Amino acid sequence: MREWPKDLKRAKRLQEILRKKVKIIPLKKHPQYITGVDAAFLNNNVIGVACLYKYPEISFIEETH
Repeated sequence: MREWPKDLKRAKRLQEILRKKVKIIPLKKHPQYITGVDAAFLNNNVIGVACLYKYPEISFIEETH
């Protein structure tokens, strides 16, 4: 497992490496669900949140943190 970068310069370098691995391809069928995610940082803690919605109605299903 890769160790997290300790400074901004290394983090940017890692991001440049990882971005080359991203593939954007068309979906073969329409999605039934979509999820929105976010993360907040406080001192040495990370708070992650995800909200699940039925698509295309955008009706709320579930959230977690």
